[in-house]
Amino acid sequence: MRFLLLFMMFTLLMPECKSSQSVESSQRTNQSSIEKKKWLSLAVSQPDEWYATNEAKEVAENVLLYQRNIGGWPKNIEMHHKLTDKQKAEIVGQKEKTDAIFDNGATTTEMRFLGKMYKAVKDPRYKDAVNKAIDFIIAAQYDSNYKGEGGWPQVYPLREKGYTSRITFNDDAMIHLLEILRKVYHKADEFSDIVDDATATKAKISFDKGVQCILNCQVTENGVKTFWGAQHDEHTLLPAVARPKELPSYSGSEGTRILQFLMELENPSQEIKDAVVAAAEWLEKVKIPNKKVVNVTENGILVDRKVIDSPGDDMWGRFIQIGGKVGQEAFDALVNGYLKKGSKGGFSYRENALSSYDPTKTSQPIYSIYEADRPNLLYRYLYIFEDAEPVDINGVSTAVSLDAKTRIKYQYLGNWPQKVLRKQYPAWRKKNGLD
Repeated sequence: MRFLLLFMMFTLLMPECKSSQSVESSQRTNQSSIEKKKWLSLAVSQPDEWYATNEAKEVAENVLLYQRNIGGWPKNIEMHHKLTDKQKAEIVGQKEKTDAIFDNGATTTEMRFLGKMYKAVKDPRYKDAVNKAIDFIIAAQYDSNYKGEGGWPQVYPLREKGYTSRITFNDDAMIHLLEILRKVYHKADEFSDIVDDATATKAKISFDKGVQCILNCQVTENGVKTFWGAQHDEHTLLPAVARPKELPSYSGSEGTRILQFLMELENPSQEIKDAVVAAAEWLEKVKIPNKKVVNVTENGILVDRKVIDSPGDDMWGRFIQIGGKVGQEAFDALVNGYLKKGSKGGFSYRENALSSYDPTKTSQPIYSIYEADRPNLLYRYLYIFEDAEPVDINGVSTAVSLDAKTRIKYQYLGNWPQKVLRKQYPAWRKKNGLD
């Protein structure tokens, strides 16, 4: 009888043991799978139930650890990777650093992750961290002391040198901030249980200023509203330079995302409608019809990109030259300001720009090269995508076109606006009674 009772107890416990083993196996598999993912894709794309797991809580501890005391996060960190005790101590020692940034999805991604965590696990630390980040975003926004009031720099606090203080549309940084603020003032999605009325009101004011900054930054060329650059000067609102390959210009990529954002706004004002129509008309005007860029591979390896004929496709430059008086003003600001003292290896960046800029290339794609080991090419304006013979400048062989290595490294040409113009824009016009 005693043996029978023991046998029955063992039998009853077996399913539980099997289930436990299954869960542990599943957790190990899931751990392996998230380690292989990138933080930016993992952070806000997991099933809702995952954010209540111990695994998610461990990741959240890392995210809290990396938050700087000013409220934001540094970029390009795989925050879901396990940390040693030594690494954790080092990160704690970096809390006072002012390297929090809005570039590459930093800060906004961590906020959304912690918002999802708080919906699943009501840990007040997650809520506090998000609210601290909201305050950081609002504090970083340019105020009325700047012509670019309502815009955001790439980095805050502002740095004395470099381009990080420009109003940053590059990599959709400012659009990401506005999307976050829109969720905050609506108390929507992952922020529904986090935001109080006072914070929502502050976020709405900040959001409205940001939208107005976008409208103010839209370039007017020869009296006609056109498009946006990847970054704009916070004092003049002119499109501005960033890295050597990102010359003052319109941006076919970032500008298109701005256009999409404006079309997403409910009950748009007449000013917003006018901005959208002008931007769409400009994109149609400067498109390169019946062309597209394709990858060239050999044995599965990308070796080049080339432009081919493609009936029905349209193509735009990532950077497109500005014309008229404003184009000249943007170029003058580059050579007489940013590049006034810049040089390397005996080559003047200012002379590089002056000798290569062609003001007649209005609305054409422009290229430049970012390679520190070729200073004679830094900040040079190039207008040829395909291979072309270099020219001799002061005894130095100098490129007038991109080469295969450079074409691979950066997407200088693309069809970013094509779907927007063919589907989203017509639907937007109909919705807003413009047809």
